[in-house]
Amino acid sequence: MLPELEKPLRQIAQELIVIASNCGAKWSAVVLDARFDDAGGFLAKIRCNIPDSHDAVSLSSSSTIDIALIDLDSMRSLAGDPWFGLIVRVQSDGKSAIDFNYDPECDQDGSFFDD
Repeated sequence: MLPELEKPLRQIAQELIVIASNCGAKWSAVVLDARFDDAGGFLAKIRCNIPDSHDAVSLSSSSTIDIALIDLDSMRSLAGDPWFGLIVRVQSDGKSAIDFNYDPECDQDGSFFDD
């Protein structure tokens, strides 16, 4: 991973833990799914997984996450092929994973907020 991406991604992961800790229930994982468009905008959703539940809890973002996503938007093509979305998953034990989406149409998914 490029060093330029580490700071905003670390900020997002740390803030996701804070947000999930305030969800009012024990949680197993929290996931941020963000999709970027070519005009500098983005869609984002945060879902918190609760043990023994099939449904994820929808959580609100924060200014820390929004600012980090704005910063990341300007870095999407630093490594060559631009990415158009990312998923940051943080488990309750602090382990995290990041996946990038290289589909330029991913922000057009009409079912993005359905789950």
